[in-house]
Amino acid sequence: MMLLMATTRHLLQAIASYVAGGWQDQWRVDTPTISGKRLGVLGLGKIGSRIAHRAAHGFDMEVGYHSRTALTGSSYRYFASLIELATWADFLIAAAPGGAGTRHLVNADVLTALGPKGYLVNIGRGTVVDTAALIDALQSNRIAGAGLDVLEANRTCRRGSGAFAIRQRDRHAACRRACTGIAHRGGRVASRQFERAFSGDSLPSPVSFKV
Repeated sequence: MMLLMATTRHLLQAIASYVAGGWQDQWRVDTPTISGKRLGVLGLGKIGSRIAHRAAHGFDMEVGYHSRTALTGSSYRYFASLIELATWADFLIAAAPGGAGTRHLVNADVLTALGPKGYLVNIGRGTVVDTAALIDALQSNRIAGAGLDVLEANRTCRRGSGAFAIRQRDRHAACRRACTGIAHRGGRVASRQFERAFSGDSLPSPVSFKV
């Protein structure tokens, strides 16, 4: 869900604008909210189910999904066709496993169905998305954006491919910066906890355990 929010808010572009000296009044980008929108999930396995749950209960999103067969007992809307799911959804998250059966499930037709206001997020396997079709859809503005946790193995992107390859590289750099910052903050919190505990003072972040 964080990757979906970062993608729809154009986080990397916003950071680049700020680093380049831009100000808020110079940042004019359509950044849609995700609350109350329609989320399509490709692959309602363990991870896909958790995403669907968070989307439905945390963001009040209407959730639909596509998989080989409908899941018994699922409260989410089942689509037998991935193209129908993409047409219905505002955002599409691919959480499908890899393999020959899922290779390039998200192809040019699916991306066209998602539409110029739709966003794709892939947290499954890189082979699930047709990379060449995705690059073409981004360049031609047939979809609004894409957030990728994975890419096809050994896939190279031409310099003229736009922000696609840059975003993938920046994703890892952004993760390193974020993880470093979190580690530093966590260390400071732990240090304060120990100082207070050994001095007999009340803890700033107490944790209670029930046995």
